[in-house]
Amino acid sequence: MMFGKGLLTGLVAAIPIFQAVLGQEYAVNAAKQSDHGIIKLTDENFEKVFELPNKRSYGVAILFTTNNMDFNCNTCVKFDPEFELIAQSWLQDHPELTSNEKPDLQLVFARTTIDSPKNIPAIFRMFKLQQIPKLLYFPPGDDIEHFENIDIPQEDGVERVNYIVNWIKVLTGIPDFALHEPTDWTSLFLTAFIVFTSVYLFRKHTDLILGFINSKWIWTLGSVIFIIFMISGYMFTQMRQVPIAGSNRNGEIIYFAEGEFQNQFGIETQIVAVFYGILTCLTLFLIKIVPGFDTDATVTENNNKPNKKSKRKNSFMNSPYFSTILAVSGAVLLYSFFAAYTNIYGMKQAYPFTLFKITQLFSH
Repeated sequence: MMFGKGLLTGLVAAIPIFQAVLGQEYAVNAAKQSDHGIIKLTDENFEKVFELPNKRSYGVAILFTTNNMDFNCNTCVKFDPEFELIAQSWLQDHPELTSNEKPDLQLVFARTTIDSPKNIPAIFRMFKLQQIPKLLYFPPGDDIEHFENIDIPQEDGVERVNYIVNWIKVLTGIPDFALHEPTDWTSLFLTAFIVFTSVYLFRKHTDLILGFINSKWIWTLGSVIFIIFMISGYMFTQMRQVPIAGSNRNGEIIYFAEGEFQNQFGIETQIVAVFYGILTCLTLFLIKIVPGFDTDATVTENNNKPNKKSKRKNSFMNSPYFSTILAVSGAVLLYSFFAAYTNIYGMKQAYPFTLFKITQLFSH
């Protein structure tokens, strides 16, 4: 009888230990069987991953993010593959998710996403998150209210990944966490091809290339393109990491942030740059090209000899009528595209001026 009671007491005392082992096995197995070594964290498996209400023997790094474009979270989209690289690098060197140098330290990666603004998981509300993406680290233990926020820099790329890996090493105390960057063979071969082709062409056509490089028109065109990119807001979108396009409440794609004078989508800068380019070309056309036709016709008439008829004198393209047609056509096009530009400007803020009815041709 006493033996039976002792056995029962021992079994009851061992239940938390069994639960902890099973919880640990669940998290480790889920990470090893998932893509890139990242557990898909949901409201349903949250307690299993955290081993609640038992003490957890491993740390958990959780990314709170979204893949829904309604949130206009460009950082979420770019950081997702970087987070996968971090977790994959950890799993590659540590198949059991345990530090090789410090076997008592174990780390698990997890990710939870918002699929719709109308259906936010309870885990997001639990930690009272005000913005995404968020990367939180939960150290071993049973206190889920104790966690560390790992800052995610705005600049994407290898620097951001290394920054986060270093922070994880500091917070976890794991010394053997190395990043394994995949080899970009496409970029490597493309670079080698461009270098080889450039050297070959330069040796084969040195005079032509030097003449091209020394051409004032090439430098003029390059300067104009650079200026257009700078004044169109290209650098603004690069620094702010704004999305290419957005969507309205109906899920339709929109290319202009209407009523937002201080904000814009990435594609807006491209559209404005095209308009600036067209307006510049039309202005140069009216200043440089059109007067040339009228000048050619005048020179031809002054130099025409009685014994020899000039073909250019009778040419319609060298007549004043042709230069007039070009001037009028260029002016109409210049007006039309400028009218379209003012219409875009009116989308961004209340603009009181309109350019005749032709603006309606460019309305959306």
